[in-house]
Amino acid sequence: MILRRLTKHIKDQNWFAVGLDFVIVVVGILIAFQITNWNENRAERVQEVRYLSSMKRDVESSIRILNDSIANLQRQQNARQALYTFHAEPAAVMESDELDKLIADGLFSLERANLNQTTFETLKSSGQMSMIKSSELVKALQDLSAKIDKAEVDKNEDFQFTYRIVDPLLIGEGDFDNILMLDLSSIHNRLPWVTKQPGAGYSSDLVRSQRFKNIMLYKALYGQLRLEGFRSILEQHKLILSLIDEHQVKLGVTP
Repeated sequence: MILRRLTKHIKDQNWFAVGLDFVIVVVGILIAFQITNWNENRAERVQEVRYLSSMKRDVESSIRILNDSIANLQRQQNARQALYTFHAEPAAVMESDELDKLIADGLFSLERANLNQTTFETLKSSGQMSMIKSSELVKALQDLSAKIDKAEVDKNEDFQFTYRIVDPLLIGEGDFDNILMLDLSSIHNRLPWVTKQPGAGYSSDLVRSQRFKNIMLYKALYGQLRLEGFRSILEQHKLILSLIDEHQVKLGVTP
């Protein structure tokens, strides 16, 4: 209809009407573009809100995991400190069960923290990080990813040292069944026929040997690096959680 009217006005050389029709067409196109953009922005905002809510659940889950892992790593460090003190005091006496428990915590236990990064990995792998409109939050997520990568390196070094050096010591120098009984109930559930050997276990002489002390100190060093890394990752999660809450408020969502 507009096209027919415009053609007629041109034939009639009614340039004012031609100009008016042209303005109407342009304004109509602009309004259509605005409506399209508004709909797209609204859809993106809805998607961003969903991602933020999902990411918040991931972060809260990871914070719980990190708190548990930090407590476990600290318990392991406390056991190593107790073993070091016992090593340094020739006159000290310790019950075999207590000594085995310290060795289980200080040398045998390994800490794994499977953090929940599902939403972040989904955004990154799909190339949709731009959906998150807070540059501060995006940077915090990228910094967290770098910290987790570093923690993974520290974990692998710790595990490799345990597999290559610590495990042969534990297997060759004492009654390993006591360590299995003391360390993880899940192991005992899988091997219900393993029984505790009264009076057996690892000797005080082993703990006071130079080899044991050096191995234990290496484990303590790896343990401290991992503990510091986990604490840094925990603080980064807390920062991200606060940034998510802040951004949700800007989007009109109650945290």
